[in-house]
Amino acid sequence: MMSTKPTYAELVKRVIEFEKAESERREALCALQESKVRYRDLFVSIPNPMWIYDIKSLAFLAVNDAAISHYGYSREEFLSMTIKDIRPVEDVPRLLDNVDQVSDGLDKAGVWRHIKKDRRVIDVEITSHTLMYEQRMAEMVLAQDVTEQRRTEQALRESERRYRAVSELTSDYAYSYRVEPHGELVNEWTTGALTRVTGYSRKELQSLGGWEYLIHPDDITVAQDQLQALLSNREKTVEYRIITKDRHLRWMRDYSRPVWNAAEKRVTHIEGAIQDITERKQVEDAVRESEEKYKELADALPQIVFESDASGKLTYVNKNAFDLFGYTSEDWDKGLNTLEMIIPEERDRAIQNIQMIMNGNILGGVEYTALNKNGTRFPVVVHSKRFMRGDRPIGLRGLIIDFSEIKKMETDLKRRTMAMDQSTETIVITDTNGLITYVNPAFEKTTGYSQEAVLGKNPRIL
Repeated sequence: MMSTKPTYAELVKRVIEFEKAESERREALCALQESKVRYRDLFVSIPNPMWIYDIKSLAFLAVNDAAISHYGYSREEFLSMTIKDIRPVEDVPRLLDNVDQVSDGLDKAGVWRHIKKDRRVIDVEITSHTLMYEQRMAEMVLAQDVTEQRRTEQALRESERRYRAVSELTSDYAYSYRVEPHGELVNEWTTGALTRVTGYSRKELQSLGGWEYLIHPDDITVAQDQLQALLSNREKTVEYRIITKDRHLRWMRDYSRPVWNAAEKRVTHIEGAIQDITERKQVEDAVRESEEKYKELADALPQIVFESDASGKLTYVNKNAFDLFGYTSEDWDKGLNTLEMIIPEERDRAIQNIQMIMNGNILGGVEYTALNKNGTRFPVVVHSKRFMRGDRPIGLRGLIIDFSEIKKMETDLKRRTMAMDQSTETIVITDTNGLITYVNPAFEKTTGYSQEAVLGKNPRIL
């Protein structure tokens, strides 16, 4: 069968189709070339180290500028090396095992150790993707240096470890809560002392509703007020009681602070430490009870009981002091000094005596002329000694005795003695045993006995 020749129109049509196909081929080649250029430019300009290596030989086939800058090798040096050359020797077996398991697609290989040209070891996070490169099965690798990040994370972990250790030593229980946007508190961590303090494990406590479950019902409002302050970005330290697993009451001191998130404009965390202060509270109660007994006893005494610092400023007096000296509680609040209660002409002597006592001297009873708030003068005898804090004297403690009545009695006695001495009548005074204790001059004239001869004798000798 003879073929027919194409017509002129058909030839023209074929030529046009050929030229169109050739044009499309050239455009495709051009687009491919442009794509390769863009790909190469992107590969070269990425700020993280990148390279392409031959999966079979492990040789570097291409590296970008960031790899050259970061690792310190020139491009020529890189292209003469394999990826084993930038690994510590002990890591190479793991590398080979990883390469054997390379599969098509994206691979996040994790963190590896690499060695720079200056022999410094760095940590890098590797992300890779397989591809055909120059007719070779290859893998393109992106390496992100995470050395500083890991050091920071390690430092943070170490800091947290130290913080928890210090918390264990300086407090009984440390904690951190995350504050959710809707206000829920989520416990992130606690120190191991929680169980020792409360008797509950963290899991047990969470199942019971958290820390608030432990708080004594009468102290719930204290904890709630603290939480409101913290959520308002204010630090607050409070004391409250908890009921432990074995049903004992324990006093806690809760030191808490909020962590403000500027981006979210709210408190996102609450951190703190709780200290068991039960023994301190028990000591405080015992001291308070002792002080109350001391004050009750001091108030029952007819004398004035006082304490002062080394300068004479009063720090405690019993209620009799206010009655005797005429001062009020308002005067006390302003501050009173023992020297104000002594007449001016005796104050220098009082200062000297205070210094002697503070130096450890014992003076016994010292007489002064006291001065009432209204200006009235009256005699007193002061018995005082220093008291210590550790081995350091910090003040005086003692008694003030009003000698007004005694002085009056002494004056009356002197007056009566003078009257008896001047009497012309014979006067003999004996004690309860009938022994002579006093005879006047008239007795000596009348009997002829001297006072020395009869004192202590029975009148029957006369």
